[in-house]
Amino acid sequence: MEKVDLFAFIDEIQEALEDIPKKFGKRILSTEDYEELQEIVDDIRKAATNEFANSRNIVKERDTIIASANAQAEAIIRSANERAAEIVSENSVAKAAYEKAVKMVEQSRSKSMQIRQNAMEYATDVLEELESYFTEYLGYVRENKERLTGKPAQAPEAAAEQTEEN
Repeated sequence: MEKVDLFAFIDEIQEALEDIPKKFGKRILSTEDYEELQEIVDDIRKAATNEFANSRNIVKERDTIIASANAQAEAIIRSANERAAEIVSENSVAKAAYEKAVKMVEQSRSKSMQIRQNAMEYATDVLEELESYFTEYLGYVRENKERLTGKPAQAPEAAAEQTEEN
C-alpha cells in the first residue's frame, strides 16, 4: 500500500489557494472567503497534527502493552517449567499416586461387577414375577374363553402346532 502524506496534500491545497489570483489574474475570492479557506486549511493542519500525535501515543501504548504481555508470558513459561521440574523430581509422589489409581481402578471394577450381578438378579426376579403374573392371567383368559365358547381352550403351544400342520 502506498504511503500517503497528508501534510503534502494540505500544502498543495495551501499553494492552490495562494495561486488563485496568479492563475486568473485577479482575486476571484473575497477577502473573507480567502481568510475562511485559509482558516479551514490551518484547522485541517492542526487536526491532522493532533491526530498523528494521538496515533503515535496509541502505538507507543500498544508497544508497551505488548512488551508487558511478552514479559508476563515469559514469566509464566519460566514458572511452568520450574513447576514441571518439581513434579518430575517428585517421583515417589507420582509412584504412590499411580499405585493408588491402580487400586481404585481394581475396586471400581469389583464394584462394577457386583452392581452388574445385582442388576441381573433384580431383572431375573422382575421377569419371573411378570411370568407368574401373565401365567395367572392367561389362566383367567382361558377360563373365560371356555365359558364363552363352551370348548376347552388350547395352550398357545398346541394352537401354534395345529396352525403349522394346516
